[in-house]
Amino acid sequence: MRLNLLYKVKPNYLALSHLMACVNELTYSLKENRAKMKFTEKEKDYLISATENRMRILRKEIGHENELLYDKHYQKVKFIIDRIKFNEPILGIYKSILTGIVRENYYYEVEDRKEFYFNKSDLEILNISEKEDSEIEVITEIEVLLNKLLPRDKKEALLGDYLKPYKELKKLPFEKSFYSLSGEKIYKIGIPIDKKYLINIELDHDYKMFPFSKNEILNWKRMFLSMGTNKDIVNLFNDYGKENKLTTRMEFVREILKKRNS
Repeated sequence: MRLNLLYKVKPNYLALSHLMACVNELTYSLKENRAKMKFTEKEKDYLISATENRMRILRKEIGHENELLYDKHYQKVKFIIDRIKFNEPILGIYKSILTGIVRENYYYEVEDRKEFYFNKSDLEILNISEKEDSEIEVITEIEVLLNKLLPRDKKEALLGDYLKPYKELKKLPFEKSFYSLSGEKIYKIGIPIDKKYLINIELDHDYKMFPFSKNEILNWKRMFLSMGTNKDIVNLFNDYGKENKLTTRMEFVREILKKRNS
């Protein structure tokens, strides 16, 4: 008996179809998990407030309840609220709608208030009130929320991060600071904010031309020529100021060191 080596096995199309369906479902699930955004409870409150506001506007524009049942945009917004409440992923067109709603409700107001704080002088920021601190916290929360919704290349720097060095400089843990002198002028200072880090401030230039930098004391202390008590450094500023105009940054640092010395 000869064996038929060319015998062909008929493919099981039903099994293949089921396998492909499983693969597609797994692929979609992986994509969904990657795209799923986790919102804090406070962020969910912001989102629900914004979407409910959009629904109120739509109800006012459309007028009749029966028409709302057939309005595609209204139903999509309603669907988004349910997804937020039950921590379900918001993908595709729904994510785009949600991003638009959040920007419409919060973006311009947040940008306006950010500009307000950016335009403050160093000393004004140093003396920010508790009420302003609370507002900054809210602004930063909304910025974080917006960054979760926006594409990676559209994410923005946070107001809270910009103001963080000022908050850290309010700490009063050390009596000494690092500095560098040119003649009688202090042109650079390093103010410790804890046992590990200092904030380096260039004093030759005025506000915002050169941002603060946070560095490890161990690696950065050699960048300064001297180390002295805060009281002695304040006196150096005062002596220099008798014959010269202090820069805004010099006045700012002198105020910080006065507070640390009090």
